Amino acid sequence: MQRALRVGRVALIGLAIGSMTLGVVAAAAGFTERIDDRSSFLLLATVVAVGLLGGAALCGAMSRRVPRSTVLELDLTEPLPEQPALPRYGGKLTLREVVTALERAATDKRVDGVVAWVR
Repeated sequence: MQRALRVGRVALIGLAIGSMTLGVVAAAAGFTERIDDRSSFLLLATVVAVGLLGGAALCGAMSRRVPRSTVLELDLTEPLPEQPALPRYGGKLTLREVVTALERAATDKRVDGVVAWVR
């Protein structure tokens, strides 16, 4: 999910920059004949760009949101794989990824504890 939000944010920023560039180039090149059309086009391009940048900011905020007093849940009822499965989408975390996550959680003030499910 993190990667999807990051890719979405980059795509939205790219679209916003492209929209602004297209609006300025079209107005400067005289693709519209009347000043009213040029102003309307620039306004529309600006509104679209601001909307896209807002969406990018929202994606960024969603990708980093961890609520306070979070308790991590770790399922150890089955062995953790040492190598990632192919394809990686939706697969289980590897042993190294779990260890890294636990190390990060140890210093994260938002994490209050860990519950491990074992057999």
